[in-house]
Amino acid sequence: MPGNVTVIIQAGGAGKWKNGDVEQDGQRLLVVSGRLCSVGIADKGSMGEAAVLADFLGFCQDEYPAEHTAVIFWDHGGGPLRGVCFDETAFV
Repeated sequence: MPGNVTVIIQAGGAGKWKNGDVEQDGQRLLVVSGRLCSVGIADKGSMGEAAVLADFLGFCQDEYPAEHTAVIFWDHGGGPLRGVCFDETAFV
């Protein structure tokens, strides 16, 4: 990854995490030399809510200001009924 690119992730919405890097929903992670480093925890909320996304984008803008920004929604999707980025924890 080029030195002028910063990648920040907000993990959430999974009923169970399948790696050792994500410890809980809402965890914010910074990619450093191919590794994930925790940089905070967001308030609990459904990853499908606009307010949760707005809070994450505000965090990124405040903590990691950039001239250009890209947002990627990454998920396997829930099919035609649940759509993309379905939050498994929101309806428990």
